[in-house]
Amino acid sequence: MSHLKHSVLIISLLLGTINVFTQVIITADKTESLDSMNIGFVINQVSDTITIDSLDVPNVFTPNVDGYNDYFVVKTNGINLYEFSVYARSGMLVYKSETAVINWDGRSLAGHILRPGVYYYVIRQIDGAAPLKKTGFVQIIYNLD
Repeated sequence: MSHLKHSVLIISLLLGTINVFTQVIITADKTESLDSMNIGFVINQVSDTITIDSLDVPNVFTPNVDGYNDYFVVKTNGINLYEFSVYARSGMLVYKSETAVINWDGRSLAGHILRPGVYYYVIRQIDGAAPLKKTGFVQIIYNLD
């Protein structure tokens, strides 16, 4: 990027409904300033290409086949590959997948409906230059109205 010399590179990114404005001032020798909003994005590097990975993870879903919140859907960039693992409170692995789009119906590896409750998840990016890892809890609720 030395061809930019004392130029200013302005990058404006749009992801879903979140607008992120990033301003990078680059000289021939180094990056002078990097100003951006921190909203959970990872910028792998300042270069000719900037890769952004974002994981928007819900904390509850209701897989009761009523058409609302029936799936645990993690919003990803749809490009990178993720390993998604779910554990019961006992620590037993109950579900695992490797995919670019995480969309879980609340069933176990064997296809059984899991009990309502809180489960621990691990999402690990398994490709890319700066792999992400996100962990947390998700609650399964069955509304039987």
